[in-house]
Amino acid sequence: MHCDIYSQLGGSGKCHHYIKGGFCKLDNQFRCIEFINRKGVDLTHSSIRDYLRCPFLFYLNNIVGVRIKSKSTRMLMGEIMAECLHTMHLGKQITQWDWLHNKYNISDDDDTELELTKLGCMVSHYWSSGMYQFDDEVLPEENWSYFWSDDNEVYKIHGRVDARLPNKHWLLECKYTTKPENYTLFTLHDQLGTYLLGFPETQKLISRIIRVPGLRLGKNETMVDYQQRLLKDISRRPAFYFNDYSYFPSEINTTELRSRITLITHQIRHLISQDNFYQNRESCFSPYKCDMYHICSTGVVSNKVYEYRQAKEE
Repeated sequence: MHCDIYSQLGGSGKCHHYIKGGFCKLDNQFRCIEFINRKGVDLTHSSIRDYLRCPFLFYLNNIVGVRIKSKSTRMLMGEIMAECLHTMHLGKQITQWDWLHNKYNISDDDDTELELTKLGCMVSHYWSSGMYQFDDEVLPEENWSYFWSDDNEVYKIHGRVDARLPNKHWLLECKYTTKPENYTLFTLHDQLGTYLLGFPETQKLISRIIRVPGLRLGKNETMVDYQQRLLKDISRRPAFYFNDYSYFPSEINTTELRSRITLITHQIRHLISQDNFYQNRESCFSPYKCDMYHICSTGVVSNKVYEYRQAKEE
């Protein structure tokens, strides 16, 4: 796989569409293919997850830079909760919610209103109970990167951890989910393992699992009454909604993880060389409907449904 425009320029020298870091200025190309051919693939835990689910999903998300305009309620609530946690870990209470509608494309349907009410109740308890506080300095959303080389090739992975306690050498990973039972050391192993690669001095990793309330809105119940009922339920049984699980570096095999990332990098490089990011049609609806299903099933990237990510120049 090569860039047609770069080839037309002679295939040598610096391309005027190139952006530092391996990105591209073109409207429908997020990452520079020629950079990947020469320097390799820069991976994250999320991009590896995309690749393992479907190579074509990886290609659309991480190379072309296609993304869906209107996110599912599940994805939207996850992003909003992550931002709320970031704010509270900085020691700032959230008292106004107008910023939500300014930043996120939030629909006005009843289901979304209900989910936002649930999230607001969880955020309120998180603050009032002091869960945002630690007996150490907290650095929210810390970026990290890790590089290693083997056989004259450089392998790269980077990411962001929800919070880091630098003095204790602890890392915090938060999940807002309807299925807390799905997040165990076994299922979180690879994500936590990448954090250990980025922060090798880590002594403990905390997985904070926050349950999405399942309490239903009564038939004639107002949203205000529902909110008060939910807040009481959260206060009455906080352990049902919030749980911390501690893991230690000795429980995570980073050597095996690094070896697997090396293998995946080689596989991606091979698919690029063959121009063959194939579709895994067994994963279109597993574990949930893929955002790229419409593209794969129709062969069209609709500008009503999708948009292209734009790389920013420094």
